[in-house]
Amino acid sequence: MKSLIFLVLALSAVTVSPAFSQDAAKKDPLAGASDKAEKGEPIDTDRGNFTNGIGTVPKGSYQIETGYSLTRLNGTHQQTLGEALFRAPLTDKSEIRLGLNSYQSITGAGNSAYGFQDLSIGYKLKIKEQTGASGLGCP
Repeated sequence: MKSLIFLVLALSAVTVSPAFSQDAAKKDPLAGASDKAEKGEPIDTDRGNFTNGIGTVPKGSYQIETGYSLTRLNGTHQQTLGEALFRAPLTDKSEIRLGLNSYQSITGAGNSAYGFQDLSIGYKLKIKEQTGASGLGCP
């Protein structure tokens, strides 16, 4: 029964966009995101339990990110649903971050544990602007 509930919650999360950015000044949620989105540029996301991006949320916008993770290792299965992160700018180079508690289920070796993770609060400061291209394909 727990697996069925978790599957329903996971499928519900898939229907929600993993990263959503909206211009706070606009009332229409479909009107567009920040200047980046209006220019066709991708937004910078910080996927939970993965790597953090180098950018901050542009002033005048906010960003909500959610996700689902499934990890299988040595007979143990770990599922995390929610992974919600709310990001709001404080200045042009800084943001405040609120991580909402995710639901987690761990099973394996005849044991199981499940429940909600802790809330988190954080601060991100951009120290230097990125110049030029970067990434795996760039020198």
